[in-house]
Amino acid sequence: PNDKRVFLLMALLDYAEGNVKTGISQIKQLLPRVADPALAAIARKVMSEGETLGGDQTQLQAHFAKLLALPGSAIAADSGMRKLGDEYLKRGSFLLAMKCFYESRDLVEIGRTYLALASHLFSIGDEKGAAISAGFGKNALVAALRNDPTSSKAHLYLALYYFERNEIPNSKQHIEAGLGCPATYETKRRLLALRNQS
Repeated sequence: PNDKRVFLLMALLDYAEGNVKTGISQIKQLLPRVADPALAAIARKVMSEGETLGGDQTQLQAHFAKLLALPGSAIAADSGMRKLGDEYLKRGSFLLAMKCFYESRDLVEIGRTYLALASHLFSIGDEKGAAISAGFGKNALVAALRNDPTSSKAHLYLALYYFERNEIPNSKQHIEAGLGCPATYETKRRLLALRNQS
């Protein structure tokens, strides 16, 4: 009875059953007292997006189901596959990361994965494999910029690619282009750090 997670889950259930205002009100009250960061993050996302979507019950319930869906399921959001791909990439599971980014149709992250694989191959002495992988990565990022010239992440990864090859003018060009695009705090921070090193 003292575990606030139970009550938070009940509030999320209220929300899912269509009692949106009651659910959001309960979530707001319970969030400060829940010590489970993963559950609290889900509840915050449900609450903020529920308030944004307004009162359309069908849309809210479909959105809630999408948030809770497992990555890779038919109704899951692409962001779930991206997060899973990031985890695989951090562990060095390049092919699993690539599969996740492919399924989420994220050309920028596919390019990043190829470049990460190229760095790994180079570090173990496979220069030919590294060159091929780097070529695929660069081409994916260039294609991503063709689709969306305002992709600050694509500019960041290309800037890093050129920086590592000591092609500083090309790196600076992508740094400045990336800083001129809409960017998350983390992407902007990395672009600024790279500019300071160039």
